[in-house]
Amino acid sequence: DDEPAIALWLNNFQGKSVQMHWTCFSKFWGRGSVPIMQYALDKIINTTNNEGEFVWDVLIGLIPVSNPRAIQFARNCGAWSDVTIPHALFDSRSSRSVDAALIYFTRELNEKIQTSKKRRGET
Repeated sequence: DDEPAIALWLNNFQGKSVQMHWTCFSKFWGRGSVPIMQYALDKIINTTNNEGEFVWDVLIGLIPVSNPRAIQFARNCGAWSDVTIPHALFDSRSSRSVDAALIYFTRELNEKIQTSKKRRGET
């Protein structure tokens, strides 16, 4: 299929951390979307520069706590979330600040995913 399944972009580059934004298009919601996003996360977190050094140590995201489906999707993809930041995002529809879950993804989390996939015989 030639349709895009996900879109993601990076900004707020700071040292070896970067803010990541993503969406999974509704046609691809469900179990099939997790491996697609895991593949993308693996490629980004393992990007190296010309000297062979990793470019990123952590990918960071903010998801409104009012969107538990997106938070669970991030967790299913291997990201970690255990912090809520009050008023971290602005909701333009309500014209107010809303709380956000801080989501992060590291190389160490990625290695756990890849090890688990190998044990299950997945590539």
